[in-house]
Amino acid sequence: AVTESSAVTESSAVTESSAVTESSAEEPSASDPSEDVSEESEKPVSDVSDEQSSAVSSEPSEEISQISDASSVESSDEEPQAQQLTEALKKKYFVRRLSRSLQSDFARLYQAAAAFEKDVRFMNTIKSEELDEMMFLLNYDCPELIHVSGDYMPYYSDNYCEYVSGVRFTYNMTEEQYPQACEALDSFARELTEKTKGMTAYETEYYVYQLLFDTVIFDDYATHAGSVYGALIEHRARCEGISKAFAWCMQQCGMECLTVAGTPLWENTGAFAGHSWNILLLEDTYYHVDVAADNLRSFAAEKTYPLYGFLNAGDARMERTHRINDIFLQIGVPSCPSEEMNYHVLMGQYIENDTELHEQFETILQHRYTNGEEQQLSVRLGTEAAYQDLLDNWEPWLAQFCEKEGYPLCDSTIYYNDVSLAVVIDMKPQP
Repeated sequence: AVTESSAVTESSAVTESSAVTESSAEEPSASDPSEDVSEESEKPVSDVSDEQSSAVSSEPSEEISQISDASSVESSDEEPQAQQLTEALKKKYFVRRLSRSLQSDFARLYQAAAAFEKDVRFMNTIKSEELDEMMFLLNYDCPELIHVSGDYMPYYSDNYCEYVSGVRFTYNMTEEQYPQACEALDSFARELTEKTKGMTAYETEYYVYQLLFDTVIFDDYATHAGSVYGALIEHRARCEGISKAFAWCMQQCGMECLTVAGTPLWENTGAFAGHSWNILLLEDTYYHVDVAADNLRSFAAEKTYPLYGFLNAGDARMERTHRINDIFLQIGVPSCPSEEMNYHVLMGQYIENDTELHEQFETILQHRYTNGEEQQLSVRLGTEAAYQDLLDNWEPWLAQFCEKEGYPLCDSTIYYNDVSLAVVIDMKPQP
């Protein structure tokens, strides 16, 4: 029987963090809140994403030590000093594109988080949406902060909740647990760099992609589901943790890789579902990579195969299924204009349309099929019509191919993904 595997989806949302306001008994001031601020109030906000966020480092011990060497965050009753981005922070794609004043505030936030500070105050009040932006980047652009939760509480400085003077952090790991977690990731990083030594950039990317697919179980509710630690050490994570882990691994191998968040546009996730994926710089060109949308296992015994549906995709294809969060778009997202390094293009297993589909599928089989061996063949289609046509006809076409070539029939199973328009056919020789 043919088993059909549907696409992995995210049920939780990734949205811009917005404040939860409370009605005030006092009449709001008509003055400019940035100049005439009222007594600071403390109100909770939703987390950075409705997927609870945490994070982990490209080099935990090195980056944290750089932060601790900088001037420490002042307590709330002292005059805070301006902070500068460390060299490690300057390498972060989105952080270095913040305004100079926000970079100073971000450096203050980062240092406070790295040191397990409970609160951080800014030199001047900032807009609440600017805090949301920085907390979003603290989550997605700084995967090394594995202990930082996506939940935070701003200190409002006006009755309209439009301005804040500071923020209170929450952590999902204690200071006692943190060193051991960092040690585990340091060990993982050493092993990763050793195993990928001598590989090309694409070979390294493929290795990490396959590693995550083979070892991570898709789990929305694991304690560290949104972090690198959850994906690489506990092997349970949702798309947020998986994408951060991919970025962290690529950074360990000396490659530039970003994590972005947004909305999945495929219909079975709901309008407000959230998702995150990566943008990787490969041979001087940026590409989208989405490991989590490729049918990861939901439990250990589940049998599935990677479809490589979003292994180096261009903007044109991603726009059909993914929408990047406005926070990233406003800062500036690199263009991904090409599919030259796409897995299926490189393998000659991309069928652009349904013209002579049967003949094109047979040509792929002639190049990739090895008689008598178990193998998996992944094919991506360029249109929904071609995708549906292949789903309807692959089995008789495979049988015709085997008969034509004089091969015995094989047992075959198909897995498919409506989101990426990719299929993988698992072929086993009959006993």
